[in-house]
Amino acid sequence: MMSNAGSWAKRAGVRWAGVLGGVLLSVLLAAAPAGAQTAGPIKIGVLHDLTGPLSVMGKDFNEGLKLYMSEINYQVATRKIELIFEDPESKVDPGITKMRKLVEKDKVNLILGPINSGLAYAMRDYVDRNKIPTVLTMATATDLTQGKSSPYVFRTSYGSEQLNVVAGWYALKKLGYKRAIVMGLDYTGGREQAGGFVKGFKQAGGTVVGEIYAPLGTADWAPYLTKVKADLDKTDFVAIVLWGPDAIRVIRGFTEYGLKGVKPVFVHGNAVDEALLPSEGDAALGILSFLTYSPTVNTPENQRFKELFRKQYAKEPSSYHEMTYLAAKVVGEAIRHVNGKIEDTPRFMAELRKIQVETPQGSFRFDDKQNAIIDLHIRKVEKMNGVLVNTYLERVPGIAQAWTPPR
Repeated sequence: MMSNAGSWAKRAGVRWAGVLGGVLLSVLLAAAPAGAQTAGPIKIGVLHDLTGPLSVMGKDFNEGLKLYMSEINYQVATRKIELIFEDPESKVDPGITKMRKLVEKDKVNLILGPINSGLAYAMRDYVDRNKIPTVLTMATATDLTQGKSSPYVFRTSYGSEQLNVVAGWYALKKLGYKRAIVMGLDYTGGREQAGGFVKGFKQAGGTVVGEIYAPLGTADWAPYLTKVKADLDKTDFVAIVLWGPDAIRVIRGFTEYGLKGVKPVFVHGNAVDEALLPSEGDAALGILSFLTYSPTVNTPENQRFKELFRKQYAKEPSSYHEMTYLAAKVVGEAIRHVNGKIEDTPRFMAELRKIQVETPQGSFRFDDKQNAIIDLHIRKVEKMNGVLVNTYLERVPGIAQAWTPPR
C-alpha cells in the first residue's frame, strides 16, 4: 500500500506534467508559421448597391460573384469563403459607414467593390491606412490607379479614361465621325468617363459641339433630349455614356422624341447591357457600343461561363455578371496561390499583382499600377432567336492606362 507521502508525490508529478505540457504546447503554437493557426473562414466584404440608381448593376454584380463562389464550392485551399454583403445605397456617406462596419466589426480580409467612383475615392485613404486589400469591381475613378494609387487598391474592371479615350479615338478613326454631341452623368464616375470619351475624340482630331450632363437618377430626360435635338444638325453622331435607369430612359427617349435614326449613336456598353435590353426593347436595335465584353464572343472560356450561368440562374448573363465573375476568379486564384493564407497580406498582394488567368472576356493581367489591362470590344444590338443581344464585331486589344493609338 502506497504511503501518504508517496501518493502526494505522484499527484504532484501529474500536475507538473500537465503544466509543462501546457507550456510546451504554447511554445509550439507561438513558433508556428503565420497563418497556421487560422482555421476560420476567409471573410470577403462586398459593397454593391441594391438600392438607388446603381442597383441594376449591384444585383447582377452579386450574382456573378456568387456564381464563381458556387463553382469552387465557397472554398479555396481548405479554407471556407464567407461573403458579407452591404448596400451602399448608391451614395457616398452610407457607403463609408457600411465599409467601416465590414472592416471594424466583421473583420473582413478583403473588400470587393464598390460601383460608385465617388465612394471609391472616399474609401481610398481608409483602406490604405488600415492595410485592407480592396479590389474595385467597377468604380472607374481614374486617379485610384494613377496619382492616388495605393498598394492595397486593385481594379479588375477599367479606368474611366482607359475605356473611353480609346472609344473616342475609335469613333473618329474607325467610324469616320468628326463632330460629336456627348451625353453623360453629372457625378464623379459619369463626368470622368464622358470626359475620357471627349479627350480621346479631340486627341484624334474630332470636334465636340456639345456636352450634356444630367444628375444620376434623372427621372425626366426631356429637357436634355430637347438640347440634343436642337443641335443635331451640327453633329455627325451622339455619344451616350450612361448606365442604369438613366440609360433606359435615354435610349427609349431617342425613339419617343423622333431622334432615333436621324444621326448615328455610339454608346458605352453599359447603356445597352443585357440587363437593360428587355426594358429598352426595339429602341436599342442597331445601336453600336463599346465595352470590355461581348456575350457572343466565341471562346471556350466564354462558352463555359455562359453554360455555368444558365445552369445556376436559368437566364442569360449580362456584362455585369461577367465583370464580377472575373473579379472573383482573380481573387480566388490569388488565395489559392498563397494556400489560403490571406492573412499574410504582403504575400497575398504580391500573388494578386502577378495573376494571369483566362476569363470570359479574354486573358487577364494587371499593369504596374494594379489596374486591369483590357480589350475594347465593339458590339451591335441585334436580335438572335427573338432576343436582343450585343453581338461581337471586333476588338482593340491590350489597352493599358497609358494607351497610345496605333500608327
